[in-house]
Amino acid sequence: MRLFKHPELEDYFEEVEAGDLARVDSDRVVAAYESGKAIYLRDFRLDYDREFLSSVEFPTEPKTLKKLPSHAMLAELEDLGGLLRPALPDTGIAALVLREVFAGDKRRFRAFVEQVRAINGQLKTLCERLFPGYRPLHHSMTWRFSETLNENLHVDVYREDLPDHHLRLFVNLDDAPRIWNVSWNLDQMLGAHLQDLDPEFVRQATPGRICHDLNFAVFGRVSEAGRDGQPRHVVFFDPGDVWLVDSRKVSHQVLFGRRAVSTDFAIRVDSMADQRQHYYRVVEEHRQRPPRRANPREASAS
Repeated sequence: MRLFKHPELEDYFEEVEAGDLARVDSDRVVAAYESGKAIYLRDFRLDYDREFLSSVEFPTEPKTLKKLPSHAMLAELEDLGGLLRPALPDTGIAALVLREVFAGDKRRFRAFVEQVRAINGQLKTLCERLFPGYRPLHHSMTWRFSETLNENLHVDVYREDLPDHHLRLFVNLDDAPRIWNVSWNLDQMLGAHLQDLDPEFVRQATPGRICHDLNFAVFGRVSEAGRDGQPRHVVFFDPGDVWLVDSRKVSHQVLFGRRAVSTDFAIRVDSMADQRQHYYRVVEEHRQRPPRRANPREASAS
């Protein structure tokens, strides 16, 4: 990882030596993650076929291929009785990948599935080691193997509120760096811009809807990506790098990337080390405060 810091932003990156996982202080990792730190696992490397995966490229459409739900693909294959035994039906995620990514080449498809299975298993084991107290509700792993350029800065929001805690871990599987920009955290965004939203909306809206509109108030829309005027740290994640960040609490932007895997594990809130750090609680704390005028630069400096 190579970090280029912006002087107006808090440096919330934390490096954890992870060459020997048995020596990692999991309590430190959990506390840092829940407080909104971005954690880089120094010297940790997955076991995978880098040369083969560098030859795999997905289209950006449909969305299932842009963000492949790999856990669902593996479950589908398991239900079918294994890799192409019996032959795949014409519908389903696996058939789509075989047809659109590998042009029907079953040998390469098998090799890809084996890499997915192996890497997903290693990531699940890694998360269990770093967060031993977390109680997952489900394990979701997304493979993004198409080129991503100049996303807009944002904290993650979804079509509906997700009340669970979540665990986000990222791996760069490309042969080139994955470049991120990161900016204000959710607490700073709320403190500076909650009063810019309609008061009646703030009173009635769910936390997720507030975060959705807050993204636009602070960073603008996709059409304004790169021109929002907000400061950002620039981070180059090298091939094989592994990092963690609660993407609902730290604004981020993929500036460039081609091959990456991310976890999105739903975690029971009552298994968090500090439930006050859940993003619902952060939003509610600000909702109950009297309106004040500030900007994130002032909030960061105070």
